[in-house]
Amino acid sequence: MSSKPADSVAAACSRRANYLIHYTRRVASRCPSEADRNQVYAGGYVSYMAFFEQQIEDLFVGLLTGAYHHPRVGIAPLVAMPSRGVAKTVVAGGRSYVDWLPYEQHARKRADAFFVRGEPFTSLGVAERRSLDRASIMRNAFAHQSDHSRVRFAAEFTTGRALRASELSPGGYLRGQHSLNKDRFQAQLEELVVVMRALTR
Repeated sequence: MSSKPADSVAAACSRRANYLIHYTRRVASRCPSEADRNQVYAGGYVSYMAFFEQQIEDLFVGLLTGAYHHPRVGIAPLVAMPSRGVAKTVVAGGRSYVDWLPYEQHARKRADAFFVRGEPFTSLGVAERRSLDRASIMRNAFAHQSDHSRVRFAAEFTTGRALRASELSPGGYLRGQHSLNKDRFQAQLEELVVVMRALTR
């Protein structure tokens, strides 16, 4: 069976982002309260992050097994895996679930053990790594709701910024305007699409 281009993963991330951007706006516009609208944005963001993390795994495993081919010369596994099942078992190292984010802690570190020079996972630029850090902090603010995650969210997104009171929560922040006709939810999802394109081109 022929392999697929690696950037098909980025295309999947882009399609999912576009769908969730429009879906989230449409559903939120019908909500009677601010709390409900914030919850819609929270659900959309957590959903995208779960999908995005799965796509990192799909790319990682696909490059190990040859299911994906990368356009950059020299990107190759240290040991090719015969099947997706074998690759997932080896990568998981006996665990039932593999974490890929935070990126530096999980995906990048794991890449060093499986790919020549860890590439393409070790070659992201500063801007892309920053986008991934911010995404992990935002995702954790929704998923964990601990004191630690709230403090990290505030330090990264709201402290020292001129924001309305309604924008100080994670959901409210994402609903706020990033630029003309674009909210921060859309801006953050588009940043992650850029990251995946950088990984696959």
